[in-house]
Order: sequence, then structure tokens, then C-alpha cells
Amino acid sequence: MDMTRSLTHVVQLKKNERAKTDPEFIDLLNRVRMGNAITSGRPGTTDLDILNGRLLCKLQKDSPEDFKSFCDAPIVFGERRLRDRWNEEKAKEYAVLFGHEFVYYYAQHFSHGEFLTGDYDNRLALVAPKESKDYLGRLPLLPGMPVLITENLALAGKVVNGARGMIKYIAFDTIGSKRIACCVYVEVPSLTLHLPGEDDHVIAVLPQNSPITYTSKQGEKFNISRRQVPIVPGWALTDYKAQGSSLQKVIVDVASARNVQHGYVMLSRATSLKNLAILRRFNPVRALGHLPKDLRDKLQRFAGIDNETTEKFVLSHPGHVPTK
Repeated sequence: MDMTRSLTHVVQLKKNERAKTDPEFIDLLNRVRMGNAITSGRPGTTDLDILNGRLLCKLQKDSPEDFKSFCDAPIVFGERRLRDRWNEEKAKEYAVLFGHEFVYYYAQHFSHGEFLTGDYDNRLALVAPKESKDYLGRLPLLPGMPVLITENLALAGKVVNGARGMIKYIAFDTIGSKRIACCVYVEVPSLTLHLPGEDDHVIAVLPQNSPITYTSKQGEKFNISRRQVPIVPGWALTDYKAQGSSLQKVIVDVASARNVQHGYVMLSRATSLKNLAILRRFNPVRALGHLPKDLRDKLQRFAGIDNETTEKFVLSHPGHVPTK
């Protein structure tokens, strides 16, 4: 049942503050969002041509300085497995570059109040992130590396799901040959609270419990609790976690977008076309295709209700001009 059919008032926010310095990019994004992207026409002028011009291979060839400006930019993927693979490789490179030991910090698993050990625990560490809400079974952590917070830790202090930061220090225990993170001190620029005895913008991230489902080779499913710090490396993130973020420089993997809406989320994280790069060549349908009919109909219905809501506001508030 579509609960939106009962809506009687809709206010659509149309002003794009993130990319306000690049109105032509805003127009392109609006066409993508509505499934009206221009994919054919005079060469070099279509939306597809414009986005293909932001391919990293194209920038490397035609604009080396522009290409270099993306060397530390985060990458937005459409799949967790691609994000985790990229983050792991970047963590290994980072360890070599700064002379750190590359180490995994393992989650702990327990069932019926008892911690699990041995081969069972080792297999559980490899459970896919989508089954554990991004509480990773084995998590590479290094001092100074960028990270992403995956839980709302301090709403009042603006440390929320998706907040970006940098590791300052890792406190851990060792169980057997495995390191277990007890507390990770993370510098989060958006933090407005002060932790006594610590530098400004530093928060202590403690392990939390998350339910996961483990499927055995025989197809049996078991509900297990996983205990891990709610952090993932921050070199790459998924489009889901990127929602709401403004990234000054960003690389997007449109080829891994699941549909047009996800492609739009990726592209719209950038503050301008110049601050956007595209990782690899992509099928235009991924980001520039048409919207499904049911979604088109819903958006048209919302637009109609939005107009009616605006008219009612103007009639009931003479002299006031609504801004959206």
C-alpha cells in the first residue's frame, strides 16, 4: 500500500545550496533526478558528453593538474564489497607509506551470553557487511587514517551516522593472536562537544553490539551478536552513507550504481562539476536513464500537491512569498 497517496500537503525543496556556485551543474543534476538527461545531440553538448569529460582517464590525459587534485578525494561506490576492497587496499598503502604495521581489529561474536571462539568465530568474521549493518568482522585501523562513523553516537554533538573523521589513537586488547579494539579516539571536525582531557573535536568511539545472521554451509541460519566499533575506513563510502554529505572533491563509480536514483545521489555529492570525477566508464542507463513509470507518476503527483500547498499558503498568508 502506497501511504504517500494520503498526503494532502507537500513542500518540495528545490534550491540546491550544495552546488549553488555552478548553476549549469544544478540544471544537469535536475535532469538526471527527473530521468530527463540529454544523451543525444550535438557532440560535446549532451549530459552524457559532459559527464564522460569528467572520467579520470580523460582528466589524466587532458588536464593533469585537475587529475592530481583528486589524489586524496573519497570514492563513492554503489556496493559495499567494492567499498571494502578499495578501503583495504588503501589501508595497506597507507601503512607502507607511513611506516605503520597493517593490523586487523577483529569483532567478537557471542550467542546466549557466551563469546564464540575457534573456527566458528573465524568464519563469522567473514560474514558480509550487509548482514552486520557495517560492523565489520575484521577492521583495518591505523593512526591518522580517515574513517566514517556508522552510528549516531552524539546527536547533540553532531557525531552522526556518516560523519567523517581521522583516527588519533587506538586502545586495544589482544586475545590469542587477534587484536580487539576497546576504544578508538577519532577527531571529528563537526564535533561540538569537548571530551575532558582530550583535544578539541575528539570523541571516544566504543564497541557496540549488532545482530548478524550467519548461514552455515548446510543452509542453516543462526542469529549471532557481533561486538565491534561502529567505524569503517573513510577512503571510500557507499552512496547510501554519502547521502546528505557535501564533498569538496569526490570520485564516483557510476558503473556500480544500482539505478538512476542511486546514480543521482552519487553525482549530487559534488559542489560543482569541476569538483567531480568519475572513476570508470559506465553504462548511461545507470545514471542517465528514464525513471520507472510508478516513480514518474509519484513525482508528478507530488509536484501537483506542492503547487496546491503553495497556493493555500499564499491565500492564508497575504503578503508572504514562500521560498523553497
